[in-house]
Amino acid sequence: MCSVIKRERLLVTSWNSKCAIGGKAYDSLAAAHQALMTQKTFNLEMFFQLLAVCHTVIPDYIDPHITFDSETLSYKNLKEYINYEAESPDEGALVEAAAKVGFAFMYRTPSSVLIMDAGGKRHKYDIIAVNAFNSTRKRMSVVVRNERGEIFLLCKGADNMIFAGSSDTAATRKLYDEHLTAFANEGLRTLLCAVKKLSQEELSDWMKLYKEAELMVSERDEALAKAAEIIERNMSIVGATAIEDKLQEGVPETIANLADAGVKLWVLTGDKMETAINIGYGSKILTSDMRVVTLKCDSAEKVKYELEELQRVVKLSTDVKFLSRMKQRFKKTLKFGNPFKKPGTVDNETKGVVATNAPAGIAEHVDVELAIDNGDHTEIAVDDNRSSSDMSSDGAYNRTSPTLAIVIDGPTFKFVSEDASLLKTFWNIGKVCKSVIACRVSPAQKAEFVKLFKRKVTLAIGDGANDVSMIQAAQIGVGIKGKEGRQAVNSSDFAIGQFRFLERLLLLHGRWNYRRMAKVILVSFYKNAALVFTLFIFNCAALMSGVSLYDSFVYAGFNFFTGMPPLLIGIFDKDLSEESILRMPVFYSSGREGMYLNYRKMTQWMIRGLITSLIVAVIPIVSYITDLGVPTFSGQSNDISGIQAYGTFIFTTLFFAVMFTIGMETLTWNGIYAFFFFGSYLFYICVIVTLSNMLDLYTVYYKVADYVLGSGYYWLHSIFIATIVLLAEIAFKYTRQMFYPGALDIAM
Repeated sequence: MCSVIKRERLLVTSWNSKCAIGGKAYDSLAAAHQALMTQKTFNLEMFFQLLAVCHTVIPDYIDPHITFDSETLSYKNLKEYINYEAESPDEGALVEAAAKVGFAFMYRTPSSVLIMDAGGKRHKYDIIAVNAFNSTRKRMSVVVRNERGEIFLLCKGADNMIFAGSSDTAATRKLYDEHLTAFANEGLRTLLCAVKKLSQEELSDWMKLYKEAELMVSERDEALAKAAEIIERNMSIVGATAIEDKLQEGVPETIANLADAGVKLWVLTGDKMETAINIGYGSKILTSDMRVVTLKCDSAEKVKYELEELQRVVKLSTDVKFLSRMKQRFKKTLKFGNPFKKPGTVDNETKGVVATNAPAGIAEHVDVELAIDNGDHTEIAVDDNRSSSDMSSDGAYNRTSPTLAIVIDGPTFKFVSEDASLLKTFWNIGKVCKSVIACRVSPAQKAEFVKLFKRKVTLAIGDGANDVSMIQAAQIGVGIKGKEGRQAVNSSDFAIGQFRFLERLLLLHGRWNYRRMAKVILVSFYKNAALVFTLFIFNCAALMSGVSLYDSFVYAGFNFFTGMPPLLIGIFDKDLSEESILRMPVFYSSGREGMYLNYRKMTQWMIRGLITSLIVAVIPIVSYITDLGVPTFSGQSNDISGIQAYGTFIFTTLFFAVMFTIGMETLTWNGIYAFFFFGSYLFYICVIVTLSNMLDLYTVYYKVADYVLGSGYYWLHSIFIATIVLLAEIAFKYTRQMFYPGALDIAM
């Protein structure tokens, strides 16, 4: 199972927030504010004006009697009366940051924005045009006119998009890139801010294109995006923001437990690679024992070379693990004689990429260390001195042994997605990776990642509008109701309030429900197989004459009589307590590996149905119950309704045997289940007795049930047959638990 994970952001704007303005980095918002008060440079002023004006935030006044033009409203008490409603936490945090340093956003109309400075003076900015943010552009910009009549383009967005539209020197871009990298290494979310001063002529020429795009009926969004690209050129970078991004409570622990359960974790994000890696370690997506490989290439040739080298090393590593597993499995086969574990069987996690034969000369325990840089070479260090402590009791590498994780950026994945052979190579590598982090990816690329691994069961979880495409692409979509709106929730199959609830959704309720549904299917298959096999056995005894053993009405009601217990198993049955499952996430692998519903299980239950039908049908045939008017199969009959009585006897005995088996398979007994389980017996008897006493409507079945249920032979044979069925079930369970125990049998 592949799980595509995205965290919910909890942004904290405080005096400790960092930024870089005019090429100078500030360790706190307070330091930037102090510089603004003393220097009053263009970059400092434009940076905070941009944060206060370039956004889509709506001010929400808490007191209905206070409005933006109220005299009681001042800069000092502004925060007491206004809440900022933002499309994303990032945008709200930036507006609050600007308010702290003297650029407080107060009011918005479709054509203007009102700002209050630290002295309480209001400043109006006319909004001429807005180029909205989208996941492809990764930036937004506004064209404004200030009170002095100056026209500016204010733009903020992802660093790669702003750098592409910047006219600054290479030295300036390099300086800002160093600042952004330093912020990202601390796990901060970064944006670049840029401005461009426009003349009236430039604005007039561009507004013609903008108005034409606005009036288009079809492909309007594409036309507006093209118009925005035209004006978002030759901009000057004025600063960079760095916002603290805190994970929700319980995220690292949840991810660690999901990893222990065997779920492969993928993070798809639009952050910088350094930010993504830092958050990966903070959330335990990446751990210190992992070999982290970064794929960041600028050409398809480099991508091909690095993926081929990586695949070669991954194949070598998995071949070594294959030998280890085979050796341990052979030992278990000798010890337990397990017929279901064939020597040479490949585990699911390596199936498809593990060679059946290891390269000659490879030591039995080899640790492959991998480090691929952004250049054109690969360094591989092989250490064949691995100690036995690195092996777990089952022969597989334990949690302290090295595992592989890949970090890939959006441009590199674009090269991969355009080449079918590279995509296949990446698929093979990704299957054996513990974690994958994709950074700087667009929503469309997120969906491509999910579709790539959709051959497995994929779950996508996100909290924002840019996660909708990946949520819809996965087999299971989970939306987090957070601070980024309800788009993800509205597009998902399941909605949760916090990421940590995913642990209970998957490991607890997911496992319980999988096991319940599997048991309902198997029990339903079993009881119908037993019913059909009795007919087949009777027809063999009747020389294929076509005589119907069961009354048609009673036969049609079999699943109705036995329907409630399996249904309630699907609702209430629990094999392990909540505490046990959450304490041992490895039990989730039973569903991931399909242990409760597969061809082998279906075959086992079909055999059980055959055995039950043999016991129920053959014993009465052999015993010649002539006292019931049952035919002796020699052409003689003691009663005209003998076949009806014999069929009712077999059917009733089968009903009791099937119900006994269902009862033995039930692990959770409560008042509701007990009521319907024992009530099914009473209901069945009431139905057949009622039918047998309806002479006018059901002549052929008249008094048959009374005669069968009143016979001592019936009760003697029923008790005898039920005892044999119970003994057969007990023998089956005892043999399985004593000689072929599973992890659940050991835990219980």
